[in-house]
Amino acid sequence: MAAMTLTYRYPPAVAISQAPTPAQMLGHDRMVVDAVTDGTQTIVQIPHDMGCATTTGNDGSPEVSPVILAMAGATVVDLKVAFVDKNTISVVPAKAATAATWRITIKRPFSVGQ
Repeated sequence: MAAMTLTYRYPPAVAISQAPTPAQMLGHDRMVVDAVTDGTQTIVQIPHDMGCATTTGNDGSPEVSPVILAMAGATVVDLKVAFVDKNTISVVPAKAATAATWRITIKRPFSVGQ
């Protein structure tokens, strides 16, 4: 298994193993992706192609909400998020040696779907 496997859940036009294109994100206010780690602490980039106004996320765009779905062991492992550019975030488990699954929702703030 790779250090982190991404499975794209929404929008529905997206193939489950490929990030959405800007055309596929048109008309959608969010993207949902499941991230499964084998316990390796590796940074993974997740393109969302929402074309946010800033590259730093300092305007609150996009909103990133990771929710842990499963983990090995009794210690909850957080997921660190960083903004790479206006179309990409990066994620990395806060600590290594714990396999876990997160559902990450990347959402445009103040969108109609809220």
